[in-house]
Amino acid sequence: MKNFEFISYKSTKEDKYMLGVATVKAYGKILLRYKHIQGKENRGDFFVAPNISYSEMSDKKNLSGFMLDSRIEEEEVVDLLREGYRNYLNQRSVSAFAAPAMQESEKRREDSFAQDNVPF
Repeated sequence: MKNFEFISYKSTKEDKYMLGVATVKAYGKILLRYKHIQGKENRGDFFVAPNISYSEMSDKKNLSGFMLDSRIEEEEVVDLLREGYRNYLNQRSVSAFAAPAMQESEKRREDSFAQDNVPF
């Protein structure tokens, strides 16, 4: 059994700071969502875990919403995210005839994950 499985990618075209959201299933039971963001000055793009912001003694602090304990697993997930994103881009480039059916299928899949009551 694979430890990680790419589930979906949702483009956020209208968001100024985020390119999309990718979902990965960890250990067959935990859904992890990553933000896909553009690097500063449009220098590349990367996937990051969502942040939790809080204030401490008038200073704003940020914590990662989740972290993987293993560098090897982190690299595996990043590779999986990049491969999933490439597949997402390839699916978008299919003929106009197939696109409506794929979009409906993708929407149903994302709707089912939205009902998972995952808090992020």
